[in-house]
Amino acid sequence: MCNAALLFGLGTVASAYSSHAQGAAMAQAAAYNAQVARNRAQMLERQAQDVDRVTGLEKRRINREYQKITAKGRTGFAAGNVKLGSGSPLTWEMDVAGANEEDLLTTEYNAEMKKWGIRSDAAIENQRAGLLRLEGKNARRAGNLGAATTMLGGAAEYMMRFK
Repeated sequence: MCNAALLFGLGTVASAYSSHAQGAAMAQAAAYNAQVARNRAQMLERQAQDVDRVTGLEKRRINREYQKITAKGRTGFAAGNVKLGSGSPLTWEMDVAGANEEDLLTTEYNAEMKKWGIRSDAAIENQRAGLLRLEGKNARRAGNLGAATTMLGGAAEYMMRFK
């Protein structure tokens, strides 16, 4: 009878430890996944910042092109003895300036939309990290509760069987 009671007690302790260990492992996995989500959110935020840098470079390139086109046009009009600043040359220059401004605004708009998408993804990753942290806490609690329940159930059954 003593051996049976000892084995029963060891089985109960092993089962309780298993519940506790499972909860701890799940909590550890959730913490790791939460950190992965936080890291991804940080990477996405850096990507959004890079969009600003790339957009600045693109806007400078557009302005350089505008300056080249304008200089070539002025040179062409001047070579044809056309008075600059009035009539067709002025209309042409205003059209080119308007197209340049439209290109700049389109570039800025596209950059803002891209950043919005990236930052939305980053926000989702941060929310996911928060949920994973909660999942880890709940897993740990469930493991501890399972262990406690197993110990109490084992003690009750021991009392009924061996006393």
